[in-house]
Amino acid sequence: MFSTLNLEAARLARLDEARAAARVAKAAGVLESGSEFADLQQLLSNLSGEIVGAVLEGVFPADAPAALWGALRALAVDTKRLWAVQASRTSLPEVVAGRISDVGPSSVTLKLQDGQYLAVPRWLARAVHREEVGDCLAVVTDRLEECSALAYAIAAFDLDASPPKFSPFGRAAPVRDLTKADERLLSGRPAPLQVLVPVTIGT
Repeated sequence: MFSTLNLEAARLARLDEARAAARVAKAAGVLESGSEFADLQQLLSNLSGEIVGAVLEGVFPADAPAALWGALRALAVDTKRLWAVQASRTSLPEVVAGRISDVGPSSVTLKLQDGQYLAVPRWLARAVHREEVGDCLAVVTDRLEECSALAYAIAAFDLDASPPKFSPFGRAAPVRDLTKADERLLSGRPAPLQVLVPVTIGT
């Protein structure tokens, strides 16, 4: 297992930015030698291959232990802090995260944390198992040149929420959010009320 900072250090090294790569690699070493990283590794080592595989794919299984959710959250907080420090000194990619608010034939609409909206190709969201209204998704954008960039999607979790629980009647989207499809359905005039009653026909 490696932190995202370690992956960024490798990317910077490939770009011949040796000093920046060394700084980010040092920050990654601090993270990977910390207790939060060790706790996550220990938890994953005691779980079944199916659960570990699901988590690595960005899916949190309903039968995963709650302690795993806590370990992910603790590591995410540390990673965000160290990422912010390094991003202020190095050209790290921009990361935006949000929740899918609408799904179209070719794209999904991501409502970002600052309230803005971002269209993401649907195939990109599908690749990380984030294709339903209410799913959390992150997009990483790395500037290559003045008119080109590299973008990739990462499965995201709302770590401030409770661990997901299975419900056969659950709705994917939070009820406090209305999608554009909901708005179209609720707009306009309601259909006339029809009351059907049984009628007995005699012979």
